[in-house]
Amino acid sequence: MKTFATFFSIFFFSSFILHAQTLRTSFRSEERVIDLEKNAGQEFLYLFDSFRQAHVYYPGEYAVFNMNLNILNDQMIIERPGEENQVLSPGRIDSIQIDDKTFIHHRRFGYLEIISGKTQKFHVKYHTSYTMQEIRQGAYGDAPATAAVQSVNILAGQAHTLTDIGEFLYLENQSGNPVRVSLVSRPTFGIIKNNEFITIESRRALNRLYPDHRSEIRSFLRDNDIEFDIRSDLIKLAVFIDRLL
Repeated sequence: MKTFATFFSIFFFSSFILHAQTLRTSFRSEERVIDLEKNAGQEFLYLFDSFRQAHVYYPGEYAVFNMNLNILNDQMIIERPGEENQVLSPGRIDSIQIDDKTFIHHRRFGYLEIISGKTQKFHVKYHTSYTMQEIRQGAYGDAPATAAVQSVNILAGQAHTLTDIGEFLYLENQSGNPVRVSLVSRPTFGIIKNNEFITIESRRALNRLYPDHRSEIRSFLRDNDIEFDIRSDLIKLAVFIDRLL
């Protein structure tokens, strides 16, 4: 499986189950075709450190596969020992159970883990975002060209360039100059409201959503030392808000 994004169209997403929080890395490359799997490391490509047994539930039936979530291009990959791995078609899926995690597939936002709720449906979106920045030679060494920096969307399912053309994940550097690729891998907390995935990454975002509960939210975040990029903290927060409402 080979997937590419051009230097001027960069929208990929991911994160790794062994991270408790945000991971960052960067690397320099002078290649025109940059192999992400070789340079980024497994933790920026896959949610789990190995393929896991997964129960895939369809209306009235289920199937069992060994799978892993590729969080760079937001695909569930089925392991086929001795054969080429296969991408799971999400069309009829109700849910996917891997270990203690339940995933759904949203037609706009891709794979989301359900982490709570009776009152509000809270989800975690695992993603790796990246930017590719052209490096130009200056009188005093390398200098980044700020005009070449591309911002990266954090939600899979929105506009991105994906083309299935073969064997590995790569970026195409059209500048002809050395580039620095920076990757950030993290879980993002949010809810689906009015058919939008609303991210919740700060106390301010929570206050906007639940303005009548500002003091309770402030106390909970302070007393429990909640971090918005740690999955166990996000589960605590989801349970708290569910009870609050």
